[in-house]
Amino acid sequence: MSYPKLLQEIVTGEDLFFAFNFGGPQNVTVPAGTYSSILELCACLEVQLQAVLDTFSVVVSTHGIVTISAKSDWTVTWAGTDDELSNLLGFRKIEIVADMALVGSRRHRYGWYAPGGVAYPGRQRRIARFYRPTDSGGASVFAGSGTQTTITFFFDALLEAQVEPVAAGVADDGYGSSVDWTGVTYFDWWVDTAGKKWRYYEDADDGTVAAPGTEGTEYHTCVRTDDEAMPEQLDPDSYTYFRVSLPAQIVGS
Repeated sequence: MSYPKLLQEIVTGEDLFFAFNFGGPQNVTVPAGTYSSILELCACLEVQLQAVLDTFSVVVSTHGIVTISAKSDWTVTWAGTDDELSNLLGFRKIEIVADMALVGSRRHRYGWYAPGGVAYPGRQRRIARFYRPTDSGGASVFAGSGTQTTITFFFDALLEAQVEPVAAGVADDGYGSSVDWTGVTYFDWWVDTAGKKWRYYEDADDGTVAAPGTEGTEYHTCVRTDDEAMPEQLDPDSYTYFRVSLPAQIVGS
């Protein structure tokens, strides 16, 4: 079992183009729109690529690396590929196709992959309600018709490079290796999700391009309920490890 991953909505304001060469110059389009996560966006890209060559596939690894591959020789054309698309997929536009596969040199944008486990004290259920005193000494009570489910996630023992954009760089990925956290720290994710829904996968092995999972089983769709965030320093003497808390409401898809 892997650590959690948090994947947010992706909103593209314009069509994005991916250019490559297979039997001649080719160009496919990821249409402008709102995608539930990187998984749905990559599924859309895969469909477009397969219209040119049916053995193309697009995969997002458990650690957030995107690979585009085929079963025939092809090459990527970075000059014709939109910077926004290459950036959100985790490509620096210096990668080349090797063994018919193009592998991202960094994690994709619009997701945070926890480098450790998560703790939460349990889910709370609440009903939105308020009361207003009346002139007679009584009260008028107003309440919603449904319950809300809230939860607070705690991610412990995080390095500053995994949390703070200003300290981001190559650091432990939580799996015995390292990764470049630039642009994909916790606070990069936190800022981007201010007005978005996002998915919480307790196990990053769940949720793939081919099978993004089922609401309530592999993942929960959430929104943040906090207005500010401050990492808690766990070792004041050495300034190494931090905890972040993430209060959220489970809203469903």
